Amino acid sequence: ANKRLLYFTIVCFTSPTFGVFCSGFFINKIGGYEQKHSILYTVILSVLACICAVLVPLISDVFSFIVLLWLVLFFGGGILPVITGIIITSLPKSLAAPGNSITTLFGNLFGYLPAPYIYGVFTDIFDDKGQRGMMFTMWYSIVGVILISIAAKYRYKEWNNKTVLREEDENRGLIMNDETEEENGINEKLLT
Repeated sequence: ANKRLLYFTIVCFTSPTFGVFCSGFFINKIGGYEQKHSILYTVILSVLACICAVLVPLISDVFSFIVLLWLVLFFGGGILPVITGIIITSLPKSLAAPGNSITTLFGNLFGYLPAPYIYGVFTDIFDDKGQRGMMFTMWYSIVGVILISIAAKYRYKEWNNKTVLREEDENRGLIMNDETEEENGINEKLLT
């Protein structure tokens, strides 16, 4: 029992922390949260977390269980900095703080808060040493994959709409493209 507690403690401290740092580093390398494909990165991480989560309750080997649980928490931790950055940068500055607060509130209300209760209810109903409670709790991650996929769909749609509007404005001469801005900069330097 003491070994299991030690393993669980190590997993809970190392995997999400390592996931947050690795994800933050990687997303900065590909251009940050405001890049078009940053949401795709969260979809990929959520799918990987979900695959591991679906397998966790089906495993009886302690080592495999620990590795899969570590991966679930690692990928989940990797999602947080990216999705938080996307939410904050997608909102107007006046709504960034309330948006982040509401996101955290809903994540806690519908994710972390009900998980132990639902696990307990399933354990009481089925009297199977928590097997079905663990299955439901871990398989609930499928909902996260669906919601992040929906967010990705809307982000790509919004990104494409902004691109089309920008191109239309450039064609009408309302916005200068990079070459025109460069030429104007050179002309201003020549005039001074």
